[in-house]
Amino acid sequence: MPPDVRPRFAATDLRRFLDAVDGHLTQSATLIVLGGSAMALYGVPLGTMDIDTYETELSPLEAAFACARDATGLDIPVSRAEVAQAPWNYQDRLQQEPGLWTRLTVLKL
Repeated sequence: MPPDVRPRFAATDLRRFLDAVDGHLTQSATLIVLGGSAMALYGVPLGTMDIDTYETELSPLEAAFACARDATGLDIPVSRAEVAQAPWNYQDRLQQEPGLWTRLTVLKL
């Protein structure tokens, strides 16, 4: 089996992508991220191949994601985590990712 050839995205890539998402939103939205994308935003240098979300309705954000991909050239997949088990009262542990976003809120699990 060939090695995974998908690119890895660093925190700087994720933030640039999220900046572009915010710029293309027409209404306020919240992303709860977990897994590799959350770890990258917390500062783990390994990067991630995608943005996994938790309890986030993605359909209102799809157009902004597409525009952000075009604007940045970063083809970052964004999807709901297929399997995730958050701790009880996980909402109390969410950390907001700092950013100068006007419509987008990013919470890290």
